[in-house]
Amino acid sequence: MIDTSTNFERKWTTGIIGIEVEYPVSTEELSETLSSYGYDVRDVGYTHDTYGRAVVKHDSSCGADGEAGSELVTPPTDVASLRTSAFRYMFEELGCDEVSDRWDVANRHYGSCGIHVHVGVTGSPTSNLTRGRLDRVWRAYDARWDSVLKFVGPGRDPYQSSFAQRYCGRYLAMGDKYGAVNASPLLSGRQSTVEFRQLGHRTDTTGALRTWAEVWEWAVFCDLLTESVAHIPGWIVEARTHLYGEKNPYGGEWSGFWTRPEAVLP
Repeated sequence: MIDTSTNFERKWTTGIIGIEVEYPVSTEELSETLSSYGYDVRDVGYTHDTYGRAVVKHDSSCGADGEAGSELVTPPTDVASLRTSAFRYMFEELGCDEVSDRWDVANRHYGSCGIHVHVGVTGSPTSNLTRGRLDRVWRAYDARWDSVLKFVGPGRDPYQSSFAQRYCGRYLAMGDKYGAVNASPLLSGRQSTVEFRQLGHRTDTTGALRTWAEVWEWAVFCDLLTESVAHIPGWIVEARTHLYGEKNPYGGEWSGFWTRPEAVLP
């Protein structure tokens, strides 16, 4: 049980996350569009560096018609702050019909764009404790595979989409980065994060674009799932309720991926 008197003690994660949202346009067009809405967002090109404010980065994997794409990246931040962050409002502006219709020719281009969540963790990447926790994160995620697929949709199912098979396969990435859960930033020493890569802008090629409420819930899930492996079974749902309430703050029920099948432990 969570001891509410200590206000939710973390044992592995830092409480800091980052989100990368890919777009099928150049860094120049993404920056100019944000500027037209009053946001001054720096184009930093291709880099793994982190910044103290949201930035635009180059991404060669998600452009339209063979061209390079881009991504809007948060600064390191806590999940609670995301709900009122400038990043949230940038995301919502870029999701409006006027912009998305211009960028998403024939409902094709957003199909290759992912929304990736990095969860900060502590400890040595080479320790047996860290390696064991990474294995448990993958087992906890994979145990929820069917319910995760209902949320992310067939466009992010590596058994139905060749693109998903290439960029978010059903495995824990340890050397390359292309698993649904990616440990390579941590294991390489580049960043002390675990990355979740399976969420996309659409559930399929014709579905509606993701809402902010969906992105926020997914970020909360990735954060608490990673932390949950340092706690007893069932902790993740208790922690979510303790931190955010019985109902999703954006209204309605929480998604089905929070609860893992009873037959799978822990």
